[in-house]
Amino acid sequence: MAKFVGARLLESIPVLVLSSLLVFSVLHLIPGDPVDAMLGVASFGVGDPELLKKQEEAIRLELGLNDPLPIQYLNWVGRALRGDLGQS
Repeated sequence: MAKFVGARLLESIPVLVLSSLLVFSVLHLIPGDPVDAMLGVASFGVGDPELLKKQEEAIRLELGLNDPLPIQYLNWVGRALRGDLGQS
């Protein structure tokens, strides 16, 4: 019985990795920029452009959006394993 459970747990690892890659990929394929959505100014074009650019850079740095995709994925998986599923 323990052998069966161990085999099933071992088989579940690739499924979990592939499903997490699929979810991460879909999240990055959604149209639009999350920084513009957070700032709420993408379609309005109001405000000081220099200040807006600094705010965008700060948010990208805070969220890790400047990192390469593999690093973003590893950070995302690490946070998910710790129970940090983001802000709502």
